[in-house]
Amino acid sequence: MKINGSVPEGGINESKYVEINGTKQWISIYGENKKNPVLLYLHGGPGSSTSAFDYAFTRKWADVYTVVTWDQRNCGKSYDSSQNKIQLTYDLMMSDGVEMTKYLLKYLEKDKITLLGHSWGTYLGANLAMKLQSCVKKATCGGDFFSTSQTALDIDRDICWGHFCRWLNHIKTLFTLKKCCDHKAFCKQKRKGYI
Repeated sequence: MKINGSVPEGGINESKYVEINGTKQWISIYGENKKNPVLLYLHGGPGSSTSAFDYAFTRKWADVYTVVTWDQRNCGKSYDSSQNKIQLTYDLMMSDGVEMTKYLLKYLEKDKITLLGHSWGTYLGANLAMKLQSCVKKATCGGDFFSTSQTALDIDRDICWGHFCRWLNHIKTLFTLKKCCDHKAFCKQKRKGYI
């Protein structure tokens, strides 16, 4: 199945289910040149897929990226009523995100991926970027996800993602501090919630 009827020469245009952590999850992959870097779009929610209209805005990047849109666990085309009793926790969504990233890197023969998150996808993307530093080239967000009740989303951090860009600027500093054994400065940044 394809997003539209055309596949550019040297490009890609596929839509399919992939097996992620025991569930079938829907992805669409398209781009003008398979040699371009990969962009994984992470929709909001959790549980509210945007696949019905993703192509309308993500196709604009298909000339410089191989764009992947993903219906996360149990929403959109990934919905499966047998999954209804499974709680969508932070850990489960992170596990799916890690496995999807690994799948895409292998399938598309890439070493790095760019993440673009919207709303909930900014939270997921930021955490994936921290967890998978060696294979995430960039993480960008829009419609940032602001902190919500921890019991509502079963998340283990209460960070305001409106400060996401400022937070990303600290990442390099934090790793430098940790490597240089500046324990006092590292702990100060940790108290501020940047780690």
